[in-house]
Amino acid sequence: MGNGGDIIFPTNYLSADYFEEKYGRKAWAFWLVGNSGSGKSTLAKTVEKMLMEHEYWVKCLDGDNMRDTINSDLDMSTESRVENIRRSAEISKMFLDNGTTTINCFISPFEESREQARKIIGERFRLIYIKASHEEVKKRDVKGLYKDNAESMNKSLNMFVAPSDPDLTIDTTGRTIDYSANILFNFILNQPI
Repeated sequence: MGNGGDIIFPTNYLSADYFEEKYGRKAWAFWLVGNSGSGKSTLAKTVEKMLMEHEYWVKCLDGDNMRDTINSDLDMSTESRVENIRRSAEISKMFLDNGTTTINCFISPFEESREQARKIIGERFRLIYIKASHEEVKKRDVKGLYKDNAESMNKSLNMFVAPSDPDLTIDTTGRTIDYSANILFNFILNQPI
């Protein structure tokens, strides 16, 4: 194809700026962290639907759908947990580059992996701590992680290091899903356009 009359197709992908101009808003990565049973995925799925009803481009990513697919080769070791977050942040960034906001739900128990996600995603990263008392998460135990195994339960609960400076904290202890979802929904809508 060395002739001057040959057609050369562009190889550049559309930029995030293109999508943001088209949609009239910026895409953000909301990183929800907290113990299993704190309400991360329930809130994210509820808010995802609320945002779609407002014609907001959004995708919910959580530990379950990522571990069933792209991260299926990882176990629950510390190294695998860190790699799970790294890969998930890269996927989230790809959605952002396509103008799609992400709501990411990962226990993210370690400060260093949360910082790694922030570094990968950049200025569009917002850390949201979904907080619930140990008694509340034991009572909810949606995945059966704490059932009949006090040692495993305490290890899991004590592994999580609460973020020192989240952009938002939502305490779901004793709160309805609607109450907590409205807090998250309004926080998302109030990000700079």
